[in-house]
Amino acid sequence: MTQPLSRILLKGKQWAVTTYGLEALDGTYATPKGRLGESDWFEHMSRKTWVDVADFEAMLTEARRIHGIPPKENPAD
Repeated sequence: MTQPLSRILLKGKQWAVTTYGLEALDGTYATPKGRLGESDWFEHMSRKTWVDVADFEAMLTEARRIHGIPPKENPAD
């Protein structure tokens, strides 16, 4: 199910940093900014065959920077 994207702050090829957090441009996947600091996002998303991994990594880095969220070393932190 696709959802309309929140306001786009930075647009990549497949992903966008939005006021919500990080969203797929097609509206099928969204991660709230409060979860962007979790350390396992890249590993989790890189297992999905439909993900442009390079774009996801770049936009995740930018989303963390824009929203001021440092990555956690351990998701339990």
